[in-house]
Amino acid sequence: MRKSECAGRRREIEKEIAERRRAAADLRARIETKTITQEQMQAAEEFAADARKGIDLLSLEEKRRVLEL
Repeated sequence: MRKSECAGRRREIEKEIAERRRAAADLRARIETKTITQEQMQAAEEFAADARKGIDLLSLEEKRRVLEL
């Protein structure tokens, strides 16, 4: 393989590496936005517990409106 061929192949490989790094960074960013933290889970559980406590105090019409939200 000639020196010019090696240089061309090297550029192709470097371009491929850069593209794959960008794709990996994009995937990491997408995963991070989809991950629920422990604090978020705790807040959701607390909200659900509060909602369960108050659900019996609502009228049938109020329950229907809540479900429509």
